[in-house]
Amino acid sequence: MEPSEADYLSSGNGLSIELDLDTTTRWDVYFHLQKFSVICECKFGHPLRVQVRNVTDAIHLWSAVQFLTAPKTILIQRLERCWQHKAVI
Repeated sequence: MEPSEADYLSSGNGLSIELDLDTTTRWDVYFHLQKFSVICECKFGHPLRVQVRNVTDAIHLWSAVQFLTAPKTILIQRLERCWQHKAVI
């Protein structure tokens, strides 16, 4: 029998993080992470629990939280800075 996500979250594999976000943001982050197969658990009235197993999971978590919580002006400034940088090939 394969372990469930709840078993994985409590197993100590990787870094287990709890995020106390407002309800809408919490569920938006949860659904975003689900798309990328990041192990997470979101229950009504509880913080979002995320199992960060690797750098990719951490980037997905950071990206989703930033996109949903950062002021739009900050996001625009970051995007404009990216457009100013030239790719190194």
